Amino acid sequence: MDEFFELNPFRLWSLMDLLRVYAQHYISIGETLAYISVLFKSAEDAGEIHNGHPLTNEHREGLLTFLEGLRQDCNKLNLQISSALLSDAIRDLPRGHREMRILSNAIKKEIESKMFLLIPPHRAKYYEWEVINGLFNSFPLATIDLIRASKCFAKYEDIACVFHYMRAAEIALRALAAHLKVTFPFPIDLADWHNLITNIESVIKRAEQQPKSAEKDKELKFCSAAASQFRYFKKAYRKHVSHARETYNEEQALSIMERTAEFLKNLDGNITEL
Repeated sequence: MDEFFELNPFRLWSLMDLLRVYAQHYISIGETLAYISVLFKSAEDAGEIHNGHPLTNEHREGLLTFLEGLRQDCNKLNLQISSALLSDAIRDLPRGHREMRILSNAIKKEIESKMFLLIPPHRAKYYEWEVINGLFNSFPLATIDLIRASKCFAKYEDIACVFHYMRAAEIALRALAAHLKVTFPFPIDLADWHNLITNIESVIKRAEQQPKSAEKDKELKFCSAAASQFRYFKKAYRKHVSHARETYNEEQALSIMERTAEFLKNLDGNITEL
């Protein structure tokens, strides 16, 4: 199980994956506990008392084998408390059905503490956004937020999804400002959206009054369209999600995801993250 996880960390697991990797160990634990219970119960019913222990030497060897098998299964399932208790039990064998029942209950309680998140198929595909969409080479930091946003969407955290997408957009907004050589009397990452967009639009407006060329017109068209989109994001989403003025459902979050990701994809390769 550990090797399988290390090769596939933090990816979605199907029910078949869980059954293949985990079920055999859970089943083995259940069967072994049942065998031990029967062993103790039959020994106690028969009154087999040997030096204060209700098992023959042969049965004690069998119990050791069962307990070691349990410990190995618990290790594979990362049941650390159960594994430690079983190590103690191997050193000092349980002396009766009651002691074994206490140990069994402890193992079962730890198993119950292991939780798995079920994600429906229509959202699950967004959990591994980077696998579907690839990475934006020009925006490595923004891509981290895009990945986090998509994982939030997969887990029904729609508001958090929108928030992360606006973080990614802000990183791209700073990149556009740097591309146009916008400066402030303080670090650019301290500038808010309003100052960034206003200064970007001022630089574009001044550039439009300079001598024209086909290449320059193309550049200004690209930057103007990007600035307009950033202003739209600011008014429509950014200030609302940042100041807790709006909530978002699945449909709204998905629309914002797709729109923002497509926009950043168009910027990728034309401007570069700071």
